[in-house]
Amino acid sequence: MSMLQNPPHVADIKRLGVPVNGKRTVATVAAAVPCFIQPLSAEASATYGMAIGTGFMMFTKQEYPVQTGDQVVSGGVTYGVTAVQYFNFGNNPHYEIALNKEVK
Repeated sequence: MSMLQNPPHVADIKRLGVPVNGKRTVATVAAAVPCFIQPLSAEASATYGMAIGTGFMMFTKQEYPVQTGDQVVSGGVTYGVTAVQYFNFGNNPHYEIALNKEVK
């Protein structure tokens, strides 16, 4: 995946912590993660159960921890992680991460 050789985006990966005194903390588990984020097609959005225009796919190298339920923040936009798939293609292992843009 040549797009991961010099990825055009960076993102922070955030995770909700355990509630303390009724408040949940948000911890950054990885900062400035090099990645590539692109909109999902209408068909792919439907497959993931997302409204058209809110679904995105993020590609990143395998060494970054990301889980379903995490948040990804890139370019001032916050996305929820809805699915994570790891691919190990020889010398190019990577994650493909389905994102749902959080509408405010």
